[in-house]
Amino acid sequence: MFRDRDNDQLERDLRAMRKEPSRRFVRELAARLQARPSRAVPRARFVLVGVLTAAVLAASASAHILTIATTTTSHVVSVVHHLTASHVTHRVNGMNHGGPSHDQYATQCGIAPAAQCIVEVEPDCASVQPGGSVTFSLILQTPGHSSGITADTSFTVNWTTANGTAIGGTDYPAGEHGSVTFAKGDSTASVTVTTLATSSGGNKKFSVVWSPQGSAAVMDSDDASSTITITNPPPAPTKPKVQVSPGNQSIWEGKQGTTTTLTFKVSLDKAATGPVTVHYATADGSATVANNDYQPASGDVNFNTGGKGPVNVSVVVVGDNVKEQNETFALNFSVTSGQATIDSGNATRTITILNDDNSWHG
Repeated sequence: MFRDRDNDQLERDLRAMRKEPSRRFVRELAARLQARPSRAVPRARFVLVGVLTAAVLAASASAHILTIATTTTSHVVSVVHHLTASHVTHRVNGMNHGGPSHDQYATQCGIAPAAQCIVEVEPDCASVQPGGSVTFSLILQTPGHSSGITADTSFTVNWTTANGTAIGGTDYPAGEHGSVTFAKGDSTASVTVTTLATSSGGNKKFSVVWSPQGSAAVMDSDDASSTITITNPPPAPTKPKVQVSPGNQSIWEGKQGTTTTLTFKVSLDKAATGPVTVHYATADGSATVANNDYQPASGDVNFNTGGKGPVNVSVVVVGDNVKEQNETFALNFSVTSGQATIDSGNATRTITILNDDNSWHG
């Protein structure tokens, strides 16, 4: 049975071993522990596992036998690590659990007791024109190793798309999904995701979600999903629209020797992005200039950059004493320079001259 000073010495040895877990120290400490009864190291046993783990890692280049001898009544589990350059065996309570060599951990994944394969996706995000496609590379890793890893067992990674600002059926194929399989010995795989040429309306995004089947692999923590941006060109800015108010007008003719002026306001629905010129001109109908029914008018309305009006345009109706039917003429508008269009229904204003003569005047 250990005396207190034995325990004190053991704890000092453990602390020293934690600082420098040499292979010689491991062997000596293991031998000392094997020689002790099961009630040994009451204070040190909880520190021992962590220290021995560090020692095993430091001494793994050659064979060592580390034994924590215990019994059921002392509530400590026996763990025996046999480490060699070609084989690793985990011995728990007398049972061997074989596994690959330490070197094999650096080149294969998906095998017990090694960690699962970690699947990395490159690129994390990508941009593509409408109708284009993106090819993702799926690359196997293990903890601490980012290249040269191959699968020791076959497994499948499912993928599916998810809407963002890009919508399935409009910007990319609706319900686009699939799977890719890593066969034994594979280190990479690829997946191609497509978009639709009909996508429009500025940049839009959607996601590709990755999901390995089974327990052989997990996704890298940063690669559970990937983002695709469809780089639609921004919609062309709409041109300012020319608007004329009021609409079509009717006016009493008036008596001989009088005139009546009608005024229209010409404006843009938003500020001009550059100089804009709007031309206007009257045109005969049943009312004519030759019959002196109205005075001809034409000219230009100019808008400077940032301007939107309104600007007044006038026409003059000439009165007479002739009993006649109502007559009409037009005032037409057109953009002759600059970035603007005539708004629908605003290209022409019709003026109706209402006859107000009830008898013939000589």
